[in-house]
Amino acid sequence: MIPVAPAPFVRVSAAGATWRLVVSVNALCLIEAEVKDADEMAKLMSGGDAAFTTVRAAFWAALQDHHPQVSLEDAGRLLDHLGLMKAGSLMGQALMLAFPELEGGTDRPRKATSDRVTNGIGGAFSTGGLGWISRLTPFGRRRLVA
Repeated sequence: MIPVAPAPFVRVSAAGATWRLVVSVNALCLIEAEVKDADEMAKLMSGGDAAFTTVRAAFWAALQDHHPQVSLEDAGRLLDHLGLMKAGSLMGQALMLAFPELEGGTDRPRKATSDRVTNGIGGAFSTGGLGWISRLTPFGRRRLVA
């Protein structure tokens, strides 16, 4: 293993344990390998209406740096426990730690100090996790609202 400083992470308490979410290059590669669909990846990264399988793959991949024993099904169970809105918010925080330039901040990663970030979350998992969640349907299609 290459001796490098650990990537910034978001600490999550769920299902009686503490978990670390990291959106690293390795996590992005895992998402890409699992999803295998460029259009679906673009939906996820733009806050679009990604399928549930894609959302679960992203959450699973973000767990892998610190919790390689967690399966896709386990990640789905954690999503059930957290709820999709909270999970989306946490994933947005992890994304902002990995890519602070998405928020117009510095190029240096920030340390996660708690489960909450007080500023807006842009990019893949939009503000408060609501953007992509509010558009999800069982088949990843946009819900029409009058």
